[in-house]
Amino acid sequence: MILHNLTAARSNLAGVASWEVNAMKQAIQLTNVQVINRSETKQHLDSLLIPISRGSVFGNPYTIKESGSREQAIELYRQHIWAAISAEKPTPQEKALVKALRNLTRAASSGAQIRLVCHCSPKACHGDTIVKFLHWAVNKMLANQVAKARK
Repeated sequence: MILHNLTAARSNLAGVASWEVNAMKQAIQLTNVQVINRSETKQHLDSLLIPISRGSVFGNPYTIKESGSREQAIELYRQHIWAAISAEKPTPQEKALVKALRNLTRAASSGAQIRLVCHCSPKACHGDTIVKFLHWAVNKMLANQVAKARK
């Protein structure tokens, strides 16, 4: 579920003042997307379970050992996502990641219960970066819809 109902927000776009739009954009928080440990999947069978471990399209190619720390591996993954999104000539792997992120954004914005499954959780995980990306992407989608409604 989304903290502020995205559907209601979409239906009330016409005639919204710009300051209200900015407040609305900042207020939208995704509560329907979480990172869980793979041992918890049986408790979330009613959710869309997305594996994000290495070998999956969402896997972090940067290991803690190679990166020097968990935080550095996560930061490198954040850079990896943004590089894929902004690539002029994306590699096949980058294309696959962008497509998967787009699909996940649509699912998140629809209110689907999504659980990103990794062995790291509850420790800091690259899945937290995916959640932050989804938050940004859903808010950007809403802002684009507001802009279209204002035309």
